[in-house]
Amino acid sequence: MKTPVSLAFHILILALLGMTYTPNTQRVVPSQVVALINDDPGTYPVPAGQLEPFKPHLPAHGIFSFIADVDHGKDKLLQFFFHDAQNFLCPLILNPRPEEQTAIIFCSTAEIAGRRMREFGYHWIKQLSPGKGIAAKS
Repeated sequence: MKTPVSLAFHILILALLGMTYTPNTQRVVPSQVVALINDDPGTYPVPAGQLEPFKPHLPAHGIFSFIADVDHGKDKLLQFFFHDAQNFLCPLILNPRPEEQTAIIFCSTAEIAGRRMREFGYHWIKQLSPGKGIAAKS
């Protein structure tokens, strides 16, 4: 007796779901989708797009240290930004440790950048803005 009741219950549930099902469709296209299709660059922020000014000054391939306000691993948001930066600058390889001869300096202020460069023995090659640029080992 248990099986026919269970079967009838499941059939009833499936019938109700079938009668009330409506596909999940949007009736109006969101403005962001329209802007992306029309190639409007101001609508969708590209992850790590702040590194765009660096691209003309970097070679096509190579390994660079990535130096920011704090050491890699101490700030979760900075870790996410590091991975976005790696994707944005691909095929360049970013090393989160200051071991490479050339480094991308991405600090919030010029003072922090200067302190971090002295700490690791770098000097500016090309300063793109206060706290940001490309540096080489001294």
